[in-house]
Amino acid sequence: MKSGPSNPLRLERVLQDLEDGVVSAEDHRWLMSQLRKHPEAREAYRKHMAFAAALHGMAKAWEPEHEREVPEPVVIEPFRWQPWVAAAALIAMLAVAAVFVLGRRGPPANVTAGSGGSWAYVSGGIGSDGEFRPGTSLRVDRGSVELVTRQRTRAVVEAPALVTMDTAQQVSLANGNAWFEGEQDTPLTVVTGLLRAVSSGARFGVAITTAGHRLQVKAGELRVTPAFPGAPTIILGSGQAATVDDSGRWTSDLMDAGLFLDRLPRQATYIHWSFDEAKTGVFPASGHGMGEDPIKVTGTDLQAAAPRLVAGAFGRGLDLTGGDVFAESRFAGISGGGPRTVALWIKGSPIIRRTTPNRAEYTPSVVQWGDESIDGGSWTFRAHCATGIIGSQWGRGGLLTAGKIGTRSVLDEQWHHIVSVFTGEVNELGEADVRHYIDGQRVPTTNPVMRDRIDTRIGTSPETRLRVAWDPRSSTANVPVMVDELFIVRGALSDAQIKTLWQENRIAEGE
Repeated sequence: MKSGPSNPLRLERVLQDLEDGVVSAEDHRWLMSQLRKHPEAREAYRKHMAFAAALHGMAKAWEPEHEREVPEPVVIEPFRWQPWVAAAALIAMLAVAAVFVLGRRGPPANVTAGSGGSWAYVSGGIGSDGEFRPGTSLRVDRGSVELVTRQRTRAVVEAPALVTMDTAQQVSLANGNAWFEGEQDTPLTVVTGLLRAVSSGARFGVAITTAGHRLQVKAGELRVTPAFPGAPTIILGSGQAATVDDSGRWTSDLMDAGLFLDRLPRQATYIHWSFDEAKTGVFPASGHGMGEDPIKVTGTDLQAAAPRLVAGAFGRGLDLTGGDVFAESRFAGISGGGPRTVALWIKGSPIIRRTTPNRAEYTPSVVQWGDESIDGGSWTFRAHCATGIIGSQWGRGGLLTAGKIGTRSVLDEQWHHIVSVFTGEVNELGEADVRHYIDGQRVPTTNPVMRDRIDTRIGTSPETRLRVAWDPRSSTANVPVMVDELFIVRGALSDAQIKTLWQENRIAEGE
């Protein structure tokens, strides 16, 4: 069990300084460290901010009534109503009042889980007035959920996430991805450990990764202030994106259409290539919620090549063992630090480790996407690693292999099903929860290296898009394997779902 904050009295003082806008840089760094390491510190932060927001709301509500000038009463001679006229007038006034109230407030707040979504209240809930109680916290464990307030502010939150409804107009996001949309002229503030974003009717997303907090604005305007003394406030408009790191530094980003879910998925979100048949030289895709970008075969000379088909695990498969071709797609992959699953069938002979011009040995990838020039910016799935049977890598300094070499093989001229699952969880030590499976069974981790943090990025060149059996460090060689039934899933499949995928070649809806 982890201990609580190292100095509770200092934590209370720093939280008050943060609220007052006078926290020092040293205290802010200390606070960020406490929030990352201690759940008790995060809970104290949420309670403090919720209480401060509630006091602010009371002050704003009190101000108009007690500071406005009270006009002299106007005396109007009484008018004698006939009973039926009075009744009709009363009904009309009630109708107008009902339309006014319902039009402004709408139906009660609600929480809806998407396909396979799992969530629970940590505190609070929906009150008798139909709105979230101040300080209500929800934990999203799997999939995604949609939160709608009575003021019709809507948020789609992806697991793993912890979100707190500080007030009806302020939301705190401790981790995870969230997409926000509000009614025009309805103010909304989103608070994270690194920033405060204020909008009025904007459509925008906030993603918390281990490399920084990312924002994207699809429509409207967002005013963002880092939680650091002296750090500049920026205005993000439609089509703009930026990231703030844990030192308060801003960097501009490319807009990434795949970073957020802006609609609650009603079924599993994935893309699938069966490789059963090539149409006009390309393999079509199927799936739900991730587009249908096809895959084509390209020679190592970067010219189009004719696909070679073989008997696959299900139907037909794609033969890339000739050493002169690879497969590629315009599909950008899954970005950010959210959960993902990569699954495919593979067949081939052992892959000989290769050497870079600097004489560093490496194993080329089977599936890869993202920007390798950014720390943690790419995602790679490998077979026949030096320290394990299969492995996942992010950037150039993050690696986790699984399966003890010699106990089994996935490159023995037989079809084998291999799966990599990132749950989206990263512990206080920076260790990512990545799980691997061979033929429906989970295999133990053999070697973790965590120098890079997971923050997959799209790029501007074709090399950052999805590629299969491609060696980016060689212009003359691919990865000589056969592949079949490639699935990329936005989410972490469970053990049971992976077993169904291995046996039946389909994504089972979450339990």
